[in-house]
Amino acid sequence: EGFNPLLERARIAERYDLALLSTKGMSVTAARQLVERLSEEGVTTLVLHDFDKSGFTICHTLQNDTRRYRFKTKPKVIDLGLRLADVEAMNLDSEAVEYSGDVDPRIGLMERGATPAEAAYMVTGKKDGKWIGRRVELNAMDARQFLDWLEAKLQAHGVEKFIPADTEVLKTAWRHAWRIQELNKAIKKAAADLPEAPEPPDDLAEHIRAKLADHPALRWDAALMEGDRP
Repeated sequence: EGFNPLLERARIAERYDLALLSTKGMSVTAARQLVERLSEEGVTTLVLHDFDKSGFTICHTLQNDTRRYRFKTKPKVIDLGLRLADVEAMNLDSEAVEYSGDVDPRIGLMERGATPAEAAYMVTGKKDGKWIGRRVELNAMDARQFLDWLEAKLQAHGVEKFIPADTEVLKTAWRHAWRIQELNKAIKKAAADLPEAPEPPDDLAEHIRAKLADHPALRWDAALMEGDRP
């Protein structure tokens, strides 16, 4: 959420053949259903998240059963989220955070995939009866850092442009592309041979209203082409 303009400018989706999904916080049931359906088709979901409790929980719920949702098919999910090694390598700024509840948050963090060192970074102890610590958001990186970091993560997991391995699929696609190319040539030639358009009739508005009266769901320009007009 919030990174789409940057990803679009860098053409990340096009360059790596990715589809983008944002859940705006904790993953909703619909997102988990989508991950499961994609997994059934052999598609892997890559999860970006902040280096904090919510980030680890988001990634965990997209690949593990919860009270609200139980997976029938094992999710194909890879965690691409910000980790302590990334934070230290780029010397990213952190921000203070407080945790609600009496239970040590480090327990839940490690259950959700954080290492002991990462849990110790995010939860530094107690102050005035509250658990406190640090978190680092993805936007702690500048735009160039973020893109370099993301592409390094994608490449490390072998994400690249998709090319079908099936020779017959490629041949079918080539024939389809050839037909489109030839049709475009024919259309271009036919367009060059067309005469100039005649003068439009004066009752176009009345014609459109009559067509819309019979077919109110039509757009006006579609109604313009209905019947014997223009």
